[in-house]
Amino acid sequence: MLISIVIPVYNRERTLPRLFRSLLSLTYRPLEVILVDNMSGDSSFKLCQEFQEQNSQEHFFVRLTRNERQGTCSCRNKGLAMARGEYVYFFDSDDEISAEFFEDTRQYEGADMICAPTVMYFEDGTRKVRDFIPSSSVTDHIITSMLSTQSCLLRTEFMKSAGAWNENLRRWNDWELGIRLLLHCPRLIWMKGKAYHKIYQHSDSISGKTFSEDYEALLIAIETAHEDIRLLSDGPNELRRNSHALAAKLAMLSSLLYREKDKIHSKDAQQKVNVLLSDHFVLRCLFNSFIRLAKFGVRGTWRLYHLFIS
Repeated sequence: MLISIVIPVYNRERTLPRLFRSLLSLTYRPLEVILVDNMSGDSSFKLCQEFQEQNSQEHFFVRLTRNERQGTCSCRNKGLAMARGEYVYFFDSDDEISAEFFEDTRQYEGADMICAPTVMYFEDGTRKVRDFIPSSSVTDHIITSMLSTQSCLLRTEFMKSAGAWNENLRRWNDWELGIRLLLHCPRLIWMKGKAYHKIYQHSDSISGKTFSEDYEALLIAIETAHEDIRLLSDGPNELRRNSHALAAKLAMLSSLLYREKDKIHSKDAQQKVNVLLSDHFVLRCLFNSFIRLAKFGVRGTWRLYHLFIS
């Protein structure tokens, strides 16, 4: 079973050698590595060419292309269109992939989505397993963002049928994609035994900016997700539950903005929470209480939101 790995590249000359070493450590074969350069201004494209020339072979085939349209999602979609594998996996050019990941997924061949937790590495030297709930619930994902870019191996045709990446989203695009994928009711497997990869969090990463700086982009992602659940939820009960989960996501964002000292956007997000919960007085009061708790540093409030929506 051929697996295609799609990796967008933009000005990553510093991190590409680390990425390439991790790709060469992969024990699974056959693999197709698709590098999509987004018109880098440094030596990234040259490094990708050298990697292709030195390492492409029959069972580890490296393909390289350039994408003139700006944006990570556009690059991912170009790679998806090129992918020949039965499964496709999206990875980032500043991270390290675990050598055994695809070998561990082999036993679940046939599923639409094979998912696993990932490990985040921070600039201060700390690391943390990304919060996740091993389920196929749309509500769970809306609250926890458990389906990140690197956490899902996807059956290629299923990925295409769900609409691929939304190229209009600059932030939280993997969160929105996860919502859409789950709304298509996939055959989903969670590998819960261990966490994979080294996902580096840094100021130059896609998600490196503050919530305040990217507030408008985040709102676009939330509005897009709202339309997804409106169109694809299975009946009024699921639509109501998913909408309430979306209100929880906005509530958590409001608290994060407040802690970044952006009281204007924090208040705006909280007002949007109240609009989404206009049909549920008790939940509206609870969520506003949880917002206050999180504003002043109480951690893990996502569990409270999850408890009252579940």
